[in-house]
Amino acid sequence: MKKIITLLCVVLLLVVGCGNKGLSPQEVFDKASETMSGVDNFAIKLGLEMEATIDGEKQNIAININGKSDVKNKVSDMEIAMNLGNMTFNIKSYAEEVDGKTITYTQNILGDNYTKVVDETASSEMIDLEEISKIINSSKEVKKIKSDIEDLDKYEVTVAREDLDDVFASIGTLTGEDISGLEINSDLVMYAYINKDGYVSKMSIDMTDLIVPEDGVEYNKLLLTMEFSDLNKTTVTIPEDVKANAVEESEEEISVTG
Repeated sequence: MKKIITLLCVVLLLVVGCGNKGLSPQEVFDKASETMSGVDNFAIKLGLEMEATIDGEKQNIAININGKSDVKNKVSDMEIAMNLGNMTFNIKSYAEEVDGKTITYTQNILGDNYTKVVDETASSEMIDLEEISKIINSSKEVKKIKSDIEDLDKYEVTVAREDLDDVFASIGTLTGEDISGLEINSDLVMYAYINKDGYVSKMSIDMTDLIVPEDGVEYNKLLLTMEFSDLNKTTVTIPEDVKANAVEESEEEISVTG
């Protein structure tokens, strides 16, 4: 699952907006990278559908996230719904950056209390997203295609498989995670829908054939969708009772018990 989350990080780094008539699709996206960097806050809906065959047994996983992020003030909240076959979990999570540290409050699966984990590293320093974004932005190919959603322009964005190798190598180095086992089978192709104001409203990607199957694991379905809204209109607040009553745990405890 960690390798799949890494792949999602790559897709998220491709988020850009556009809206300058007279420019080529590639020029539009290059110019829009700067535009999106000025977004202070936003709301996001993320959906992941995965069907895999593991050691001959089919497993279905569905993850839906409703989140809000205040980039300027470094605070976010997420509502996560996970359907793992016959089990369903709903979790609420908040995060904020204070004095160079990242504090995360996570509701337990019973929904009756929160745990608090303090990471001594600020989230903005944990990974240099800008550097990885430069690799992707310099490599992707963009073309405008017919849209199937009214009032939204549709763009097809392709990152070549050989360029993805460089991206994953950079992510592995920056995060300290060993993702060498994640092999890419083909180019990454995604679709971005752009509204009249020049921002991304929706993104979708079918990753079913993207990942080379691991030993005993075959991906039969791997679909990702993202929708963005309320850009520069989103407010994020962590409830005071969550902060006051959360039980503090160390990252070591989370690793052992999780």
